[in-house]
Amino acid sequence: MVGLILDGKSITGSYQVGAYYALKKCHVRFKATLGRGIGAFNAAMLTVKKDKLLKEIWTDATLKDILDLEDEMVIKFFKENNLLDEENIKNISTKKLEEGMKISNFSAFVRNNIKEDEINSSKIKYSMISLKKNKIEPIKLYSDNIKKGDLADYIVSSAYMPLLIGYDKSNPWLVPMLEKIDCEKIYYVNADNVEYNFDKYDAEVIEIKPSLSFGHAFFDKENPLINMRRGYLDTLKAFDKYDGDSYYFEKKKDSFYQKVIKHVDEELLNVAGVILKSNSTKETVIKALEYMLNSTNQNNMNIYNPIDVIRYGKTLKTRGIIFDFIRSLNK
Repeated sequence: MVGLILDGKSITGSYQVGAYYALKKCHVRFKATLGRGIGAFNAAMLTVKKDKLLKEIWTDATLKDILDLEDEMVIKFFKENNLLDEENIKNISTKKLEEGMKISNFSAFVRNNIKEDEINSSKIKYSMISLKKNKIEPIKLYSDNIKKGDLADYIVSSAYMPLLIGYDKSNPWLVPMLEKIDCEKIYYVNADNVEYNFDKYDAEVIEIKPSLSFGHAFFDKENPLINMRRGYLDTLKAFDKYDGDSYYFEKKKDSFYQKVIKHVDEELLNVAGVILKSNSTKETVIKALEYMLNSTNQNNMNIYNPIDVIRYGKTLKTRGIIFDFIRSLNK
């Protein structure tokens, strides 16, 4: 069985949606979902096949408009009740926490868009990591063991987890939760870009993570679309559709890269490889091109043809080993 994990803070919600649409393009069909943070909401929407609505939500709205996870009123409430105090958080009843959550627009939004009967009748198995009802601690939840009437509260609580207690304690739970329900292949959208070691698990884990970090400029209306596109492209990169690390390059065979270095001085090639910490000729060329694109402030959301980038590099008069290396490449 194939499973999907959507994991990340509220700021990463649109990235997760972009990743989902790339998975769909690659004909991935999952039978189980697991969400944490804003991923609990996104995963629930996908479980009931509201992917088109989910895309509209993240395309048309700013964070302030639909989720209010950073709403001044909610943050003020949390602070006044010591809900953001690391020393007190473990001993505070969730009663006050729930009061704070319910004044957020997000609570009503979840209830309007996610129905318990739709989750329970779905052929896709839904699960999440959230906060306990009686104590501010993480809890593993499968849809079939959530008490009637509590689903929306748990989804909202999960969205607030990063703000309140973080993820450290529940990090080891993610993959085993889906393994427990017989998922043999798991696509993990690691939107917060946290380092994990997946070798210890029996299931095959395909990780999808951002090529660049997210910033709080997400409040800008354009950024959800940018993050969605990045999630889409990073997922296709995970499927080996593109080359590159912080940029996206059209796929070329290794023979192409052997050809472009044909007339490069061997010592210059070796020095460039050391500077760029690369392990192959292809990696040296790609890292050099990314270095140049970054140095000249080129758009990191474009899909580049390496030939065009090399030609561009040859027009530059910038000094330095990497720029000299690029100028020596065949176009």
